[in-house]
Amino acid sequence: MIAPFVLIVLSAAGVLAGRCLSRRWLNHLSVYAITWGVSLVACEVRLLNYNPIRLVAWVYMAAACLSFFLGAALVEFAGVDPAPERALLPEFNPAHFKALIIVLCVVSSVSLVEQVRQTNREFGGILNAILLNPNQLYGLRTEGELGGFPYFTLFAFPATCLAGAYTARTRRVTLVGLFPLLIAGVGAVVAMQRAGLVMNTVLFLYAYAFFPGSGRFVFNKQMVFVSVLIVIMVSGFLAIGSHRGSYVYFQGQTRTLNSIAEYLSSLPALYAYVSEPPPAFNQYLLHPEADTNDFFGCYTFASIYRLLAKLRFRTYVPYYPPYYYTPADTNQATYLAYIHSDFGPAGIVLVPFALSALLSFLARRNANKFRLWRLMVYVNLLLVVTFSFSGYYLTYTYWSVGLILGALLGWWMDNAADRQQTVPAPV
Repeated sequence: MIAPFVLIVLSAAGVLAGRCLSRRWLNHLSVYAITWGVSLVACEVRLLNYNPIRLVAWVYMAAACLSFFLGAALVEFAGVDPAPERALLPEFNPAHFKALIIVLCVVSSVSLVEQVRQTNREFGGILNAILLNPNQLYGLRTEGELGGFPYFTLFAFPATCLAGAYTARTRRVTLVGLFPLLIAGVGAVVAMQRAGLVMNTVLFLYAYAFFPGSGRFVFNKQMVFVSVLIVIMVSGFLAIGSHRGSYVYFQGQTRTLNSIAEYLSSLPALYAYVSEPPPAFNQYLLHPEADTNDFFGCYTFASIYRLLAKLRFRTYVPYYPPYYYTPADTNQATYLAYIHSDFGPAGIVLVPFALSALLSFLARRNANKFRLWRLMVYVNLLLVVTFSFSGYYLTYTYWSVGLILGALLGWWMDNAADRQQTVPAPV
């Protein structure tokens, strides 16, 4: 057991190292240090009596973290495209942003409309499903029996990225900029699932934060609407888990967590989500026979294997990894378990190194000459970093397709902007 205080100090050191290497507080190194720090500290606080994490698991996690920082350091010290005093920002046409966001949201809404129709047919009304049968609704969504047109939801992710960049570009809140988040919020309630809402919100915030000149913001009357929207989204996030029947009690749950759950019934599930992955990774190393990986890079290239399976190849990859007993059951064993399963111990070092080096390369290139397609790639990869303590988002089809589509749309807007006059980025 490592004392939580030590983990907090190490996380703070990682944030400072990220600041020194990238010259800004928000960067992929700081995100990695904070998210992993929060997860490990939550684990070591032991509000759930987890099985002890063995030394080999700690060594793997430390090696992956060190490798992640070394990948960034290599790019930074190599001096790839040193940033000038003032980078040049292409003059993007706001009308292009608006048109793409609206089209992507409309296409994504097709799936939402179909989900509502199916829910009405199954439960006799959407309110009956949400208010009276939330747990059953959640189960049917998870099993794919009420999926609507799932591939249409892929368009929501590039829409969210573009909306964040558009909001930073205009420096004001608009209904068009919030449209993807509104769609994600409604979809979360209809599906009784929070993951899509969280991912879209994170993508929006990252795209906004890393768009040049996003620091200057015009505060207007719509800021009141934004504040209300944020409160509603946070409340909805907590309410969905409580209302749909999230587990209130986990095996090994302490009295302290029991007492807290009396006031916020969804907290044990949220705490477990944050703190369970490291103990699950430990259990993965203890019980390799539970892993069902049958192909090279099974998890990393899961989207490709599933596509081949639809073409009648025998390459089907389950959507959910195996469960591990921590003593609470979980199938999220950090991205390290899936990397280890795909590539062995070498992957624990090489994959984080390559991922961090690529992110640093993209960031430095954009600091020299901004390109929207690089921003789209960066924020999507940063999403993987953000949730690397829990799962491996590279395995999800909607993530990979959203990344590719977002990069292509960004490339198109870059070319359109190149035909207009280039102006200095705001400072």
